[in-house]
Formats: sequence, structure tokens, C-alpha cells
Amino acid sequence: MQYTIRYGTAQAVVTSRGAELISFQKDGQEYVWTGDPTYWSGHNPILFPAVCRAKNNVLVFDGVAYPFEKHGFARKSEFALAAQGEDFVSLVLCDNEQTRSVFPFHFKLTVTHRVTQDSFITNYRVDNLDEREMSFLIGGHTGILLDFGGCRSIEGWQLKFEQIEHADVYYGDENLFIQRHLKYADILNGNDTVALTCQTFDRDALMIEGLKSKWVRLISPSGKGVEMDFGDFPVLGVWTPPKQDAPFVCLEPWHGMPSLADESGEMRERPHAIVLGAGESKELSYRLRVL
Repeated sequence: MQYTIRYGTAQAVVTSRGAELISFQKDGQEYVWTGDPTYWSGHNPILFPAVCRAKNNVLVFDGVAYPFEKHGFARKSEFALAAQGEDFVSLVLCDNEQTRSVFPFHFKLTVTHRVTQDSFITNYRVDNLDEREMSFLIGGHTGILLDFGGCRSIEGWQLKFEQIEHADVYYGDENLFIQRHLKYADILNGNDTVALTCQTFDRDALMIEGLKSKWVRLISPSGKGVEMDFGDFPVLGVWTPPKQDAPFVCLEPWHGMPSLADESGEMRERPHAIVLGAGESKELSYRLRVL
């Protein structure tokens, strides 16, 4: 099922599979990646209850190991309609027998997409419906089509942050695990701008931790761009397929990171894991705005 939401000359399309916003247009211009499987079949998936790959393809909850696939199950799950208006739609996923086979908790994940005059805003709310603590990761994976900038190549594009930064920028090892010594020492070392090239992504995604900024702009050589306000997400991923010069780049607000190479596998020990007590909830939002 697909839902179209509008505000003025902006509109978005959201699908019930994965509660994924698969299109955002402003004045007829598309900004979300089309999902061409030549490069990547996704558009803007929701990463829950894990981000990236789990060590040994398992997650451990209270000492019990469960099989897990990269980025979790929400992106492939069918969500139910919770509420809809002209400019917003809310979709919900509750635990079921299939989810409990890999994530042994009672939960509710509500995803709300809203459009404004020049933006879309995505809000995640996770409710712990269990009688015990629940740990998880969550994040976005917004693919941004580069055509609007008049240049289909990533060459010449820039990331410009709100503030001068000294944040740590990691890349994963061959399994996309985090080893704390694998860092780009010179990318964000006292500046607010990163010049992007195809070679920037030879080692796959950039994973930026410890930002002071709350927003980043992706700016084309022509000066056109978008701004992502990632709010309270502590990590920003930036990705395009390595060595392909694909016509899109992803900005990914994460509350979590890939597995540490030397971790135990216990979810609560993963970087930036969220732990909710019984009956507690957590909300996080991000916004993508056309400049």
C-alpha cells in the first residue's frame, strides 16, 4: 500500500512495506533515490532494531544469541496504517511471532512522515511493551538523488556542517565492523567542510561520531543542495556504493553503529545502544530540507 502526502508544491510517497518514504518532490523535482538496483534497490529504509551488520550475524540479548540480518527486520516488514492527514502519515509495526524469533521483546514502532513547504520530517517512536528492559539500535538511510544538482557524479559535491568539527570519522574493516584505530585522521580536523570524491568511499561508508553540529548540508558544484537536521542522533553515516560513481549519496542519522570488532555481541554493549525500561518509550526525528 502506498500513501501520498502533500503540502503546497511538496509531496512525498510512503509505502507500507518498511514504512519507507520512497519519494520526495518539491516543485516537480525528485530528491530521493529512485531505487535502481543497478546500484542499490533501497530508497530510504528504516534500520531497526539494529544498524549495519552484527558480529557473527547474531545479536545477544541477556546472554541468548539470536540470528540477525544486516540493518534489522523493520525495512522488510509490513506496517499498518495508524493515522493519516493531508500532509502526514503514521504507520506502526508491533511485535509478532516472526519478530520475536530474532528480537525477543514486545514492542511498538511508530513511524510518522510529514511534509512541509520545503522539507520532509521523519519521526520514530519506539515503545517497550515488555515487562523487562529492551535494548535496540535505530537509524535512517536516506538516499539523495544527485540529479537535482546538475551533476550525476559525486565529484565536486561537499558536506558542510553547522560548526567547525573535530569529530571522529571511522570506516569499517572488510566486514564493516568498527575498529577504533580505523579512522580518517584528516577529514574533520578543525574544519566544517568535506570535499567528496569517488575515492572518499573506497572503504565504504563514512561513520561520523562526536559531532557538535546538528545539521549538515550536501551541496552540489552548482550550489544547489539539501540540508539534513539529524537532531539527537549521535552518529551520521554517509554512503554511496564503493568504486561505482553512483548518482546518489545517502545521509544516515544513526542511534547506533556497526559491531565493534572485539565486542561480546550483547546488544546493550553496542555503541549508542538505547535501553528502555518496561513501559518506557523513545522518540527521535530528522528533517531533510531543500535549500
